[in-house]
Amino acid sequence: MYSLRTLRVACLLLVAFCSSTRALADAPAVRELRVQRVGETTYFHVVFDEPAGMAAMRIAPGPYPLVERRGLGLLPIDKITKWEESAYREFREEYMRLWRQFFDPVGMRFSLGKERVRAEVYILPLINNTQYRELRLMTGGGPLQFDPATISPKALVQYTMHMANPGFFGEAFGNWSVIRLDDSPAFAKLAQLWLQRDLRPEERALTEVEYFELATHVPLTFGVAIGKKESFASLLKMVVDFLGPNSAEITLHKGVQITKLWFGPGSPLVSQIFERELKTPFREVSIYHAEIDGGWYASFYRAPLEDLIERRGMRRNPLTPNPSPSGRGEKSPAETVPINTSLHIAPRAAVQAGAALRFYVEWESHKRALPNNAAWYAQYRSGLFDAKTPASVQRAQALKFLGFIPVSPDDAAYVYDARLGEVVNERHGSLRRPKLHSGLAEEWPLKKLLDQYPEVRADMRFREDGLHATVTLQRK
Repeated sequence: MYSLRTLRVACLLLVAFCSSTRALADAPAVRELRVQRVGETTYFHVVFDEPAGMAAMRIAPGPYPLVERRGLGLLPIDKITKWEESAYREFREEYMRLWRQFFDPVGMRFSLGKERVRAEVYILPLINNTQYRELRLMTGGGPLQFDPATISPKALVQYTMHMANPGFFGEAFGNWSVIRLDDSPAFAKLAQLWLQRDLRPEERALTEVEYFELATHVPLTFGVAIGKKESFASLLKMVVDFLGPNSAEITLHKGVQITKLWFGPGSPLVSQIFERELKTPFREVSIYHAEIDGGWYASFYRAPLEDLIERRGMRRNPLTPNPSPSGRGEKSPAETVPINTSLHIAPRAAVQAGAALRFYVEWESHKRALPNNAAWYAQYRSGLFDAKTPASVQRAQALKFLGFIPVSPDDAAYVYDARLGEVVNERHGSLRRPKLHSGLAEEWPLKKLLDQYPEVRADMRFREDGLHATVTLQRK
């Protein structure tokens, strides 16, 4: 540690520096001075008060005549509104609170291969906030040695998590859990209901009921590692009994037992959810569950469990190395990655749901593109530019006047129709005559990206000194 004399010299040099600039401006007052030593390096942390005269210039509230409206598009950066000043100060205070001690170093590495593209990010250390602490408490420890080959080609989405603290469940659960969503034609109905909810808000209560009914027909599967078998069996029996009276049917698939449970009107599962909460007539709920390779899986559909059973011969445990990584007979060793959490998304698995998902994305793009017609219309009508103004100039003027550039998510252009006096988006139409499409635009960069990279996986690992995240994009 440096001596008191060294610290005194440093403070004198700092004061001398501030004094030498007095001819230019008043030296800012030192609010805080700290010394921190890391290894052989000593850091001096200095926090100054804001210099006098930094108060933001303001503009008077509108409305403005035409000449002044045009002038607002050319305002210099030092003239801001009261809302902009308040937003900036809130951002600055939050930023200073999170990064007050020292700035976290961030490292990135990219790998471009013929079969995959990979990006790795290291953050050392990470921001110490509540959300980060909770996530680390839930998924930290380990890490879990995860084999990507265990992901079924039928899975649209799969989230795998290391369980650091089972909590209430104690010894019943092991150290991992997984949630998987498979392809299904039910997504077409979900997309239709989503559109109906947006077009007819008054019927939203009815569509919510249909949403919940459809949820029991979506191939969503939950899995968890089994800890001590006796503890898990007791917990499972307690949960089934709590959900109420049911009838069970046990069948075998390739030697593995699959149990189907029917919950009727007398069960709390049905009465509490359908009759009490949703105010709907009686509905029957069926749940399939099975123990596969040291894990317990439950689903509304039988097919995902059968798929897990058929793939179990490829590996000893669903989260350990696989002797045949791709499932196609190769003899190369499996690649395992250490994770705390992993998210896998496979657009190419959407064989039955593909059209519905493309329609949903197109509809969301349409909803965000069409309102921007009004933003462009206001600028045309105020005389900031006209239909003959180059697009680059229009964008620059919009950025000055609005603080942002109104764009369409699919990058479709906006044009002004002087004859009709309206702004038209080349793909989505006008507010007067909107155009709807059932699929994505061929030239949309997002569609090209999905076509080129049909699988994406994001792995995250907690380290003692921070966070390591890896994003892998599989080429087509």
